[in-house]
Amino acid sequence: MLLIGAFIYRTQIDQTNETPLILSLIGELGAFLFLFCLISIYLKISRTNKLLTGGVFKYTRHPMYTGVFLMDLKKWFALPLSFETVIAGIMLYIGLFVAGYFQEKETLARFGEEAESYYAKTPRIFLLYPFCRQEK
Repeated sequence: MLLIGAFIYRTQIDQTNETPLILSLIGELGAFLFLFCLISIYLKISRTNKLLTGGVFKYTRHPMYTGVFLMDLKKWFALPLSFETVIAGIMLYIGLFVAGYFQEKETLARFGEEAESYYAKTPRIFLLYPFCRQEK
């Protein structure tokens, strides 16, 4: 609930500021990534009951949260930053990390060793992919 509330709050404030084209495109890419993962997780996994490790899931354990981050990125460049904007952003990112933590625990319980192997070679955060990925 915190995660959704913080994201909605951040998307509804400072609507009058113009966003540079590149940040708008990054936000649209994030929205596409979010929707793609949402469909993949809830349609594919319900049919196959397998751990998703290919496609965008090859680069990060949480591509859907990466999409949320990309959608939110432009808010950090909307000047002036208000206190409420910063607090909502911090709450959003804390919510993403907490949700990711609990989802990983659920995935470990559900898929066991397969999930452990996947987690060993796939970083939690996409931006760390080039630094943390280990081929096994």
